[in-house]
Amino acid sequence: MERLNTRWSPSSPSWLKLNFDSVAHSGVATGGGIIRDSFGNPILAYAGNFGSASSNMAEALALFWGLKLALDINAKRLIIEGDSKLIIEATKGVSGISWMINNILKDIWSLIVWLEEFQIQHIYREGNLVVDSLDAIGLEMKGGRFGPSAMSRCRREIQI
Repeated sequence: MERLNTRWSPSSPSWLKLNFDSVAHSGVATGGGIIRDSFGNPILAYAGNFGSASSNMAEALALFWGLKLALDINAKRLIIEGDSKLIIEATKGVSGISWMINNILKDIWSLIVWLEEFQIQHIYREGNLVVDSLDAIGLEMKGGRFGPSAMSRCRREIQI
């Protein structure tokens, strides 16, 4: 039996890594993510409340906002990791997805093309635990607020 690596690992030098995640519970969907440098140091964390949305829709939105923020900080080389195999495979073009989420995927690709290099990969939930803690912060946000203000509210959560 092969043992799976479920730990987060830093990116190569000159690359940044974006980890994103979401949760949909009791009619409310939240999501967030973190962008770290090649040493694992947090550069930016974000969280938000999407209101009523499916878990797949929330995953796609968390990825979209992470990409938008990565480009805002002038990311050139980006590794994108998420624990939703469906969203990762749909973003890679390996599998199809519902038409509602497909529109968000088009928006995601309109951002990805601005990167010089990128990788999209699945990470097991155990390796994405830091981002799980950001989902709780998203629950506290009202009016769909979504942005990097999560960084100051979750500094102790994002330490490796």
